[in-house]
Amino acid sequence: MATSVPEMTKRGSFNALGAAIQQVSGGIASVIAGHIVTMAPDGKLEQFPVVGYVVVCATLTAMVTTWKMKQGIERHAATSQPAAA
Repeated sequence: MATSVPEMTKRGSFNALGAAIQQVSGGIASVIAGHIVTMAPDGKLEQFPVVGYVVVCATLTAMVTTWKMKQGIERHAATSQPAAA
């Protein structure tokens, strides 16, 4: 799906930008998880299940967003192709 979005001449730049966004997103996710998880006075980690719930919600949101984007790309491709003669 990602390679169908940019023009052929711009795919390298598009993929590099996508990789950079993934790296930044991973860093932000780590910071957020670090703020959610706390350490109890006895040394045990607390609120770890909350991180799991956040990950599940983010994954479901990403799945729905990706599905909708794919539908939009397919619609755009179908309307932009010239009719067969």
